[in-house]
Amino acid sequence: MDFGKHKMNWAGNEVRRVRRTGPVDIKPEREAIKVSVQEEQPYNLQFYRKPPTTDISLEEFETTALQRFNLLKAITDIKESHKVYSDEFVKAMESLLSKEFPVGFSARRGEWNHLNRKDQRDWREKDLIGHYILRLAFAKTPEDRKWLINSEMELFRFRFKNETKELTKKFLRDNSIEVEPVSSTERQELSELLEAACAFIPGQVECTDFWKIKFTEASDLIRKRKCLLRAGTAYLPADDLQIIVTGIFRTMLSGSLARLYKHLPNLQDEADRILPLLERISKNAYSGKEYSGDNANGITRHMIDALSAEFPLCMRTIHQRLRADHHIKHGARQQYGLFLKAIGLPLDEAMAFMREEFTKKVDAEKFEKQYGYNIRHQYGKEGRRKDYPALSCQAIILGAPPSAGDCHGCPYKHTDPKGLQSRLISTGLTQEQVETIMTLVKGARYDKACTRQFEYARGMADGGLGTLITHPNQYYEMATQVRDGKRTEEHTQLMVSQSVDDSTQLELKHDVTAIPEDSMDIDY
Repeated sequence: MDFGKHKMNWAGNEVRRVRRTGPVDIKPEREAIKVSVQEEQPYNLQFYRKPPTTDISLEEFETTALQRFNLLKAITDIKESHKVYSDEFVKAMESLLSKEFPVGFSARRGEWNHLNRKDQRDWREKDLIGHYILRLAFAKTPEDRKWLINSEMELFRFRFKNETKELTKKFLRDNSIEVEPVSSTERQELSELLEAACAFIPGQVECTDFWKIKFTEASDLIRKRKCLLRAGTAYLPADDLQIIVTGIFRTMLSGSLARLYKHLPNLQDEADRILPLLERISKNAYSGKEYSGDNANGITRHMIDALSAEFPLCMRTIHQRLRADHHIKHGARQQYGLFLKAIGLPLDEAMAFMREEFTKKVDAEKFEKQYGYNIRHQYGKEGRRKDYPALSCQAIILGAPPSAGDCHGCPYKHTDPKGLQSRLISTGLTQEQVETIMTLVKGARYDKACTRQFEYARGMADGGLGTLITHPNQYYEMATQVRDGKRTEEHTQLMVSQSVDDSTQLELKHDVTAIPEDSMDIDY
């Protein structure tokens, strides 16, 4: 892809400098011929092996990327809201794809074929371009790469399940995966063997599609004794074939992102044109402010109890547990410690604050040895001496979920419904308000649930805040503004016309902050 001064080889190979101006020109470094996607492939499945070769403008660049991102974000929401491949899940996915991105939508039933050839070609081209732009936008951190891989895999899996047998076979053969569908006659002949090998109940074989594949491609299934092995050929159900192929896709995409990450510095010369667009895609709906603790209004440990009234529910929960138990585990220490640092708590005050609580259960020497390093590490005084910013909502939601005895995480995501309702009521909300929030939680709209709690707690109307909460420190910052009279509903209404469109499109972007890898991660 040509970014003016640099030509990026999408495959992650050598990148050479070129000089040009004009629109973004997506052309790979290796020799490529601009061909019709429709002529090149008749199916909707892609491993995205070949980069796009289409010229697009900067405006199209951004629009295509945002459309792809919103599609993947919606798929993530559906996956969190419904049991995977339940009737509700399938209906939600079909509804989404039919309206937003029809590539691969119910190909078996022929809806895709209602589009003319030009529209089909355009959609496939947009699919390819959007995928490659998101590779750029989400290659920067391990968390971003993980989110992109998981989201793209879910889209690929759904398309695979909805492709016809004939086109599935062609796609796999074009990608050097030799498969054959098992005929109904052969399936009947091997019925008893298939039933035993796949642990099927009587009659299940007759209503299941089977595929034949070289045994070398199905080593995991053979090892787990989940398929029939006969004369060097593995017979497996369609769902297990999908697992194998999706695994291949994951490996390929993961490797491509790792190679691309090494070449991201070559985009620095495009700081004025391309990088802002990529940042806008990957960062959250809020202004993108990185809360790293450079708050000029320093606070002391003695102010924390009073300030906790303005904390979001996640941080208030950890604070209350710390005060009650005089101890919190590693996940909570990371989440809460970086939050306090970002609101202006200096290192010496953070050490004193934690020491005063923890030494009610352990002696001072043990505290310094087991916990002091971790606190200093958060402030960039140990390990790699990196100034770590506070964790965003997305980092918290995608991070390790709390286990027994833990209190970190997102209450709207990780707390059971009864427990969450109890916490919300304890903040002064009415039963009707709590029910409204629980409806949002049920729909996996954790950002809106948190925002609604903010508005209810401060007497605001629905949408009165004028933006979505996507960061705990954003919540605290806005809460203190409301408390001090610097932010009112009238004030936020002036901002809505400028930001609401972007905030609804870009909500919960994945500005995922990596938790320090070399920090003390042992729970005591």
